Amino acid sequence: MVEKMVENLRQAFRKMLATYKWIDRQTRNIAIEKLEFMRAVLAYPDYIIDKSNPKLDYDYEDVVIEPNQFVKNIQTMIAWKTKEELGKLNTAVDFNESIFGPTVVNAYHSPYKNQINFPAAIMQPPYFDIGQPTSMNYGAIGSIIGHEISHGFDDIGGTYDKNGNINNWWTEKSKNNFKERAQCIIDQYSAIRLFPYIDQNLNGKRTAEENIADNGELWQAFMAYKQWQVKNPQGDLRLPGFGNFTQDQLFFLAHAQTHCQIDTRQFSLHIILYEKHIPGKYRVDIPNMNIPAFGKTYNCKRGVDRMYPNKNTCRVW
Repeated sequence: MVEKMVENLRQAFRKMLATYKWIDRQTRNIAIEKLEFMRAVLAYPDYIIDKSNPKLDYDYEDVVIEPNQFVKNIQTMIAWKTKEELGKLNTAVDFNESIFGPTVVNAYHSPYKNQINFPAAIMQPPYFDIGQPTSMNYGAIGSIIGHEISHGFDDIGGTYDKNGNINNWWTEKSKNNFKERAQCIIDQYSAIRLFPYIDQNLNGKRTAEENIADNGELWQAFMAYKQWQVKNPQGDLRLPGFGNFTQDQLFFLAHAQTHCQIDTRQFSLHIILYEKHIPGKYRVDIPNMNIPAFGKTYNCKRGVDRMYPNKNTCRVW
């Protein structure tokens, strides 16, 4: 199911690229080509559960773990991992190699592999659940997929080509247009004052890369879900007790749930000052304010409801 969602998100981003007037044809064509080459590595390598494939045993045949020797075992693993990494020098790049282990609850974009990576551990609730409505899966894991795709075309990922090599494939006009739109995001986020007990604004410049992806993910995932609705006229699953919510509302609800967190004042301040992501509350609120679909879905009123998009909205992807 997630493999299909990746392809649907890819299709949605391809359609969005075709509508952007700020990108000239030359840059758009190369961007689409890079999108088509982008590899998605999901869950875990097949050989892990293939009993006929001895690779896993070979990988760890030199590792000796001793009972009651915790620190020594850590040192052993560090030495083994270092040897493994150094052994890759002057060898061909494995573009299908996972960056994270299967048990990591995270997702990642690798610009030098043109790869997006989704370990098995993130394909669990609340990010993905085979038994919940498709709307919620697109709002949750679908948004994460869109987030990583967006990273391939931000101010860092966009400097790499389809093969993962540093290559300036942007025309000067498209690059300047991108910078102008990115500056809108930077200014918008920098103007946000944090919680009443933290006398601090968000740092829109330092977190621009992630903020651009946070906004891009929502547009892509919502479009992909709407395309799924067209192809599935029989409708979506319904959750008991959620009869008052439309499927589109459940999409945004699931998206918000993936960023749900409770932070102490000290940790919130640490995030603002040092992390590349902003606090979860604002990773939800600001993108929602930038996408008209949210206001329409929840019947917000312009000039009355804070979450209704206004003329100060920003968008890159």
